[in-house]
Amino acid sequence: MLLFVQIALCLFLGIVLWQDLKDRAVHWVFFLGVCAAASYLFYVSNLPIQVLVVNFIFLALLMAGLGAYLFLKEGRLFNFFKTHFGIGDLVFFIAIAPLFEPQKFVLFFISGMVLSGLFHFIISRKKENSTIPLAGYLSGYLILLIGLKLLGITEPFYTSIL
Repeated sequence: MLLFVQIALCLFLGIVLWQDLKDRAVHWVFFLGVCAAASYLFYVSNLPIQVLVVNFIFLALLMAGLGAYLFLKEGRLFNFFKTHFGIGDLVFFIAIAPLFEPQKFVLFFISGMVLSGLFHFIISRKKENSTIPLAGYLSGYLILLIGLKLLGITEPFYTSIL
């Protein structure tokens, strides 16, 4: 059953990757599928609920920090989800939060942001599109990490959750 859920998670992540690259938008049903698979994997890992609470606090602090930075930069309040950070990207982070212990969630977040920025810079040098399909890139990154773990090649910063 565990392998089936991991494969289902990878399929949902693959759909998120494809939709985000193609349309720069992802249907909410696929985030729900990612969240359901991640929640099941969290449940079978027997980790305390405090792990999720800390991950959600981390996300809340990130969003508050981004909002404060943009407020100071722009000098006014505005909805930064329309201009700087997609709401789908936040939903994606919420959906995958059950997959990680807090320290590993931070490592995934930082390494994923750096790799997404580099990858987008490399492939979009000639294009005019200024938005980054962050949820898509991170989905691809997560598929790669899950695949490597399933093949027994490496376990970069995962616990038994995945």
